[in-house]
Amino acid sequence: MFRSFFLSLQILILLSFFSTSAVYSAGAGILIYANIDDTQYLLLADHKQRKYLNRGWSDLAGTIEEGESAVEAAIREVSEESNGIYSMENLQQVVDSRVKVENNGFTVFFAMSHFQLATHFSNSVVNLKDGVRAERGPFTWIPWSIVTEAAKEADKLGADCEANPVEISAEYLPDHSQTNWYFCAFLRTIKIVDEQGGLPKSAKKLRPLFIGENTTPDLIHHREQSVGP
Repeated sequence: MFRSFFLSLQILILLSFFSTSAVYSAGAGILIYANIDDTQYLLLADHKQRKYLNRGWSDLAGTIEEGESAVEAAIREVSEESNGIYSMENLQQVVDSRVKVENNGFTVFFAMSHFQLATHFSNSVVNLKDGVRAERGPFTWIPWSIVTEAAKEADKLGADCEANPVEISAEYLPDHSQTNWYFCAFLRTIKIVDEQGGLPKSAKKLRPLFIGENTTPDLIHHREQSVGP
């Protein structure tokens, strides 16, 4: 009897452990976009940390921590990974928790932004907690239409996407990029967003810490001459 009781108890503990692990391995992020000359541009970042280098470029996102909702995690991650360019307070004002897309344990929200020079994200000196600023970068803006085409290509590759990821045109990559491909999981989410109507219209815009004064095409991507606020 006692042996049966302890065996049942062990099973319950194991089930609880795996259930908790499954919940808190879920992720969330925000697709940040800007409208420039009637073209939608999506903000993407590379992964700096060696253990994540194989992922390539994607939106700003991360793991949902215990006690967080998906939108809370997304806002925290974007504030951290943008090096403080987007404050948590500003994100809370703009991001609508009801407008989201879910895909295989990952939840993505949306936020339109005033244009911000890509180099400002990497060069921000906002004081954030140790280690966070090393997670992402460099940054770039890529037209939404280009990203959705990449998502369609990744869909054709299917399971082969991880071994043969979709490459990003050098036109959009900073000279000091560590990788030149999209994160396959990111592209799968983009495909769903595109199928559901694309990026939503928004009356509110994120206001970055610094606002780029010049939004001509030569400053939209990575080759800006200005590297500070």
